Amino acid sequence: KSKSKTASTSLTPKSSRSSAAKKGARAKVTHDRPHVLFASNVEMPFYDQLIVPFRTFQDRRKQFKAVQSKKEINSITKLTRNHRLQCVEAEKGCKLLREHQCVLQVSIFHSNKTSERYTKSHEYVVLSNQKLSELKDALYCLMDRSPVAKNLKNSFFFIEDTFYDDMRHSNAVRLSDEIVQWSKTEEHWKQTGVYLQKDMEHVKFEDLNIRLGSHYMYCHHGDCQHVVIFTDCRIATKWDCRNSYAYPVCTFRQILKRQKCGVCEMYPAKFVTYNDKHTPVNPFFFCERCYHPFHYDQHGKLLYDDFQVFDYVHD
Repeated sequence: KSKSKTASTSLTPKSSRSSAAKKGARAKVTHDRPHVLFASNVEMPFYDQLIVPFRTFQDRRKQFKAVQSKKEINSITKLTRNHRLQCVEAEKGCKLLREHQCVLQVSIFHSNKTSERYTKSHEYVVLSNQKLSELKDALYCLMDRSPVAKNLKNSFFFIEDTFYDDMRHSNAVRLSDEIVQWSKTEEHWKQTGVYLQKDMEHVKFEDLNIRLGSHYMYCHHGDCQHVVIFTDCRIATKWDCRNSYAYPVCTFRQILKRQKCGVCEMYPAKFVTYNDKHTPVNPFFFCERCYHPFHYDQHGKLLYDDFQVFDYVHD
């Protein structure tokens, strides 16, 4: 009996030793892999430490970045900036920026009426002590070139639940009145919040409560809306324009696309026609040299008038 007991006890350690050896071999194989050892010993750095080694790579890539689309090309060159600065100095003079002047960078997107509503059209740098009306006067939109623009001068900025209307001209009307009245009826204010109204000519940028990266709105000519984004807020450096009269400064302007004349294919178009029966496509673009011989006789008489014609500026 004693021999059987010792035999049984001597068998169990061998099986356990073999299984333990197999597990140890497997563990040794898995833990000897380089990526496993690295993952077991690595310490994750903080985000601030993580982005430091990539800053140099990002700066180099920005220098040698090849522009893939004309939408990314900035049409504001050094010559245009210097020319505008010389014009401002000749007209208004020069006033140096105050020390530790705060500047903001504002991006303006295309109108909601165009197919490029999600692309940036202009970018401006404004001073914190400037008024919203000064930025409004510097903005450019194709709707301002339309004949109706002379009669529709009302506009507003919508920033953080507040409408800033332009009330500088005579017979001014607040475009935001209808929206504010709607929010007050049937308890809509419980969902949208309480809207406020102010005059943009009395509000400075330093008085605003803004969030960088948030989408705000600029509305003019009734329903022409532009997305406005404040992208940066910083102290003016030595690379910024030192003349305060030159602000707002346009730092980015997208290249404007202009159609060529469909007849000569040489000169830029000045007119666009719709439903013209003698043109192969609709609409059709004409330069000034080709439009008049095409539609008028030698005595200056219009040959036919069953079409529409408008002045063409750019797309």
